[in-house]
Amino acid sequence: MRALDDNVKLSAFARARPHCALGDTVAQGLLPLCILEISVSIYVNLMPIYFFNWTAEIVEHLADNDVTPEEFEMVVQDDRSELVISRSTGRPARIGVTDDGRILFCVFDWIDEEQTEIEPRTAYEIDP
Repeated sequence: MRALDDNVKLSAFARARPHCALGDTVAQGLLPLCILEISVSIYVNLMPIYFFNWTAEIVEHLADNDVTPEEFEMVVQDDRSELVISRSTGRPARIGVTDDGRILFCVFDWIDEEQTEIEPRTAYEIDP
């Protein structure tokens, strides 16, 4: 399998599954007509892609809460994380799990109408 980029992977292979029309060709001394089936598969990762507007202040604030920007992005971009609204601020947030098993509550603002650009606000670990 070959990765075209982080979200698309291409797989191409030939299977030994020929379609042959034998009929009377062998009896007549003719070669059978065989068609080799070729298959191409494209796998698209449907994980959302966001652009994050990081500032020194927010990176420092996350560090105070023992959260890295990479962990924040991992949770927000994970399609298994739950999109919720923060009760205290009314901002969108995602609840998800980091690679090391911590559950994070990540609060952010949408910068654009298409909801592809994110301004992180805060993140912290919560109990399961």
